[in-house]
Amino acid sequence: MGVSPYSWLQLYQLVSTQDLLLHNQRIITDIAISCGFSSVSVYNQLFKRLYGFPSSFSCKNNLNQIDD
Repeated sequence: MGVSPYSWLQLYQLVSTQDLLLHNQRIITDIAISCGFSSVSVYNQLFKRLYGFPSSFSCKNNLNQIDD
């Protein structure tokens, strides 16, 4: 597959945050730390690199859908 164990773990952690971002009222910092990231800045960098937009965008879109 060509993915190092560390990269695989980071990808797994990022994917596991998606459900929490979309279906939870917790703040991004709490979600990132609870999923094993050492800091929210590391999480935000990896999230943006993988998805092409910041994690806050997912939360804002989710909140807009709830309000509608």
